[in-house]
Amino acid sequence: MNHDRDQLFTDWTEAHRGIFYKIARAYAAEPADQADLVQDMFVQLWRSLANFRAQCQPSTWIYRVCLNTALDANA
Repeated sequence: MNHDRDQLFTDWTEAHRGIFYKIARAYAAEPADQADLVQDMFVQLWRSLANFRAQCQPSTWIYRVCLNTALDANA
C-alpha cells in the first residue's frame, strides 16, 4: 500500500508540477521564498494524500492543497 502512495505522489507531482510553481510565484516575491513555499506544498500534499476522496479531479485537489499552504504561509 505504501508503494502505491509513493507512486501516486510521484505521478501527481510530476503531472501537476506547474500548479506548485504558479501558486508560489503568486504568493512569494523572492525566488528563495518561492522555493521554500514549493517545498512546503510538497510536504503538505504528502501529508494530505490519505485524505483524497476522489470527489474532484486530482488537479483541483492539488491546487487547493497548494493554495491553502500558501495562504497559511502568508498568514
